[in-house]
Amino acid sequence: MRTFRYILAIGLISSYASISAQDDFIKAKIYADFINESVYVHDTTFNKKSELIIVSEIKNYDLGANLDIESLYDYLTGNTESNELFQLMKDKFGESPISYFYQIPWGNFGKLLAQDSTFGFLILELDTLLKEKYRLKYIDSIETKYKLKYTKGKTPGDSDSWDKFYSKNENCFGIIKLSDILISKNEKIAIFYTESYHYSLFSSGDLVFMELADNGWRILQYINIWRS
Repeated sequence: MRTFRYILAIGLISSYASISAQDDFIKAKIYADFINESVYVHDTTFNKKSELIIVSEIKNYDLGANLDIESLYDYLTGNTESNELFQLMKDKFGESPISYFYQIPWGNFGKLLAQDSTFGFLILELDTLLKEKYRLKYIDSIETKYKLKYTKGKTPGDSDSWDKFYSKNENCFGIIKLSDILISKNEKIAIFYTESYHYSLFSSGDLVFMELADNGWRILQYINIWRS
């Protein structure tokens, strides 16, 4: 019954996001701005100068395996009374349900959620999208400040494999994997899942929210899903 209600809710919230083919140009621009910003921050932090970015796609991912999607669903649909976690927070700590979304792994997502529930509905819709099979048709049209190289190969594992990777790909940032992207109906907010690999035990998977600013798209907030 819960699964049926979840599927029904996903159908009802489809108005929160646009995934039509006509958005391909916008998606390529969003990813270009994301890569430019994230690589710049990385290079500034680690005193590097990347010239090459290896890019590949994420074909499917179970977001719910690491993120409490059911509690987010209960919060958005007003089903907080039957959620044991929310009731525990209320009874033991006197906390409201939204307090949960200020904690790990949600980070400071509660701030966005309190501002606009659209952010939460976009996560629910992305969770469904990530389980589908698709092809990022626009990935070859991404234009950044860096040289991009596309690959479908496996990510290096141990230190020796990474050393060989960097000897073959000089001044390389590493590997960025991208999922498909959802854009809000007003075309001002975007969400996607991405994985970044730099070395053995130096990688992460994140949900990324971006917003449209005067000079392009900028990173609004990360929700870290995993890190090694």
